[in-house]
Amino acid sequence: MNDKGRTFIGSAFLYLETMPKAVHHRNASEVEFYRTFFDNVQIWIGDVESIVTIATEDSERSGLAAMDALHVAAAYLGEAEVFLTTESPRKSIHRTKLIPVVSIQP
Repeated sequence: MNDKGRTFIGSAFLYLETMPKAVHHRNASEVEFYRTFFDNVQIWIGDVESIVTIATEDSERSGLAAMDALHVAAAYLGEAEVFLTTESPRKSIHRTKLIPVVSIQP
């Protein structure tokens, strides 16, 4: 997050998949991390109808899981150069052709 050359893209789907669970379980360090990330999001993708349309098409074509397809679609709409994920390279999200997917798993 300290990379000034990186632009962060976010969506309500990303927020809902991360923040509520951390808050509910009172995981302070995780909440702090997510707050820092969301405070640094420069591009918010809010066109839910377009996200769902693109996600549906890509999911049917590539076999992505529903939430992964929504995240990829939002990144695509935000014209992201790369999609960073914690998902293993063996997971279906890596089959999308909309955007290069890079796993940060060691």
